[in-house]
Amino acid sequence: MQNSRKLFIIFILINIMNMSCTKTNNSQSEINNETGNLNASSDVVINETGNTTVNNIKNVNNSVFGTGFGGLAVSKDNKVQFYQNTGNSWQLMSGFDFTIPSGCDSVFSGNNLSVVKDGKVQFYEYIRNNWQLMRGLDFTLPNGYDSVFDFNGGNMAVIINNKVQVYEYTGANWQLIRGYDFMLPNRYDSVFDFSGGTMAVVIDNRVQLYQYSGTNWQLMNGYDFTLPNGYKSVFSIVLSGAMAVVINDKVHFYENTGTRWRLAPEHEFSIP
Repeated sequence: MQNSRKLFIIFILINIMNMSCTKTNNSQSEINNETGNLNASSDVVINETGNTTVNNIKNVNNSVFGTGFGGLAVSKDNKVQFYQNTGNSWQLMSGFDFTIPSGCDSVFSGNNLSVVKDGKVQFYEYIRNNWQLMRGLDFTLPNGYDSVFDFNGGNMAVIINNKVQVYEYTGANWQLIRGYDFMLPNRYDSVFDFSGGTMAVVIDNRVQLYQYSGTNWQLMNGYDFTLPNGYKSVFSIVLSGAMAVVINDKVHFYENTGTRWRLAPEHEFSIP
């Protein structure tokens, strides 16, 4: 577990340095994965299939999410601020504030910062001490989509017709990765990228992880994570492989030891 803590910190610091140049005793408590009740979350909305999905549109402000460089982002007062874990505490990255564009529907992070606006995803990179729009990379969202998120470091994952479709940028345009569709189970609540191309599905008060075998998506048996009572939302710190759960204006982190999920209290983040 001590090695896991070091890796968590190293991932964040390495990628913070990359972003600024070009772009943009561990746990003491265990989670009981056999119990837990689902509390209604203000971050979800019922879609046409009867399932729920992350409602980014109403949560452009006052939300927290993971970044592609291993840190945390907090959207508040029409701007996004970024935080890095120094090993002892979370520190604000001074000078990296991003002003949310007018008319924006949602903001999320992958290799860069992504903004959903006017039916498109626009990408921003941090360069020369400010955020700049990456022109020519806009991703046009398909009609009838429910939500969109970054998947596996720069691909766009779109929830539509009760399935996740993944698009990649070929260097000239965005193309659907055929044969890669992920059919969502009934009663799912939300979907997000966990780590390294792993699809995370929130269903029945648990997070289930799926990996692509080369021909289809398969459930990773033994990795179910039971969400704690009173949680508001869940996401991933992709580079560290940690599960992040928002409860009572704090983000709690859980690591998988190979046999169980453990709370990592030293990484706790208080949402400003």
